[in-house]
Amino acid sequence: LIPALRPLCDLLIVLSHLGHSLAASTATVLDAGDVELAESLPTGSIDLIVGGHTHQALNENGLQVANIVNGVPIVQAGAQGRFLGEVDMTVGRRVTVTSARLTLVADLPVDEEFERQEVQPLVEQVRPLFARSLGWVADHPDLTTYAVHTGFASGESALANFVTGAIVARCRAAGHAVSLAAIDASCMYQGLPAGGELTFGDWFDLMPYGDTVRLCQMTGAELQALLDDNARRADRPGEPHTERGFLQFSDQLRYTIELGDSRDQAQAKGIVLDGVPLVEQLERSLLVAFTRFCREAALPWERYATQTLGMPCTDLLEASYTETDLLVRDEMITYILENGGVTTEGGARRDGRLKILE
Repeated sequence: LIPALRPLCDLLIVLSHLGHSLAASTATVLDAGDVELAESLPTGSIDLIVGGHTHQALNENGLQVANIVNGVPIVQAGAQGRFLGEVDMTVGRRVTVTSARLTLVADLPVDEEFERQEVQPLVEQVRPLFARSLGWVADHPDLTTYAVHTGFASGESALANFVTGAIVARCRAAGHAVSLAAIDASCMYQGLPAGGELTFGDWFDLMPYGDTVRLCQMTGAELQALLDDNARRADRPGEPHTERGFLQFSDQLRYTIELGDSRDQAQAKGIVLDGVPLVEQLERSLLVAFTRFCREAALPWERYATQTLGMPCTDLLEASYTETDLLVRDEMITYILENGGVTTEGGARRDGRLKILE
């Protein structure tokens, strides 16, 4: 398209969601990022790349030479509206990017007139939706924000049990014959008001992301390898917690993690799937439901594990998978309404499916 567009344009700017580069560690970049794109283009063919996906705060203190690739400046303004990114471009015989900068939104003065005329009417429109009651929240400590932030990879989670059970139920209702489901902490931002009323706003705060369901085809042997990999990602006593992409599974699966003396010695033991030892089902074909961004946030740890610790890591993208149009948040809301909230009866409880032994 560039040769067709260039003669018609004073400025030619690429708005990209590729991610910054293949070397980025904050999200998976497939095939090429903005850096590789800029390197591949004829010099002078575009004037600027405004990027996203990898959530990097580029050029916070002015345009950096490292972010000019093949003469093309690359800018990106972090995530979740924390920064306002600005680029100045001068148009003459040639186009010149003369400055780029990021400003913390928290440091900007409030435009009271804009707030009153534009923002508040939108807030008033959505307020009834966010206040809508979805039922009640079971009084369980695993459902709190503290548990989500500190204990997701430390053992069985009643909240994860509820979510994985809901994903299985909703996938099957949509005609997908899933064998089980798995999530990591990336799909949950915070917890719930345990023991209180549940509103749509509460659930949106827990699950603000546009995650969809991804279906992966794998064998029993591949699931066994995934569980051994998962054992090496569990939080260990005395070690700082970081995001390693630890998976929590639906109740079709039951197993024990033996941590061993070091992380590379951790193993999954006593694995039972649908009441039958997994060792007897290694050739069985399984359809496993994951959330779309599962393990994306674990990329920095995975690189450390493979390059520094020499440990293998299972790449879920190497499995045969298909994307669905099932939005996780919407499917969860349906399931919550069917069960009167995030209830014990709906699956918000521990049932012994996962044990972690030191």
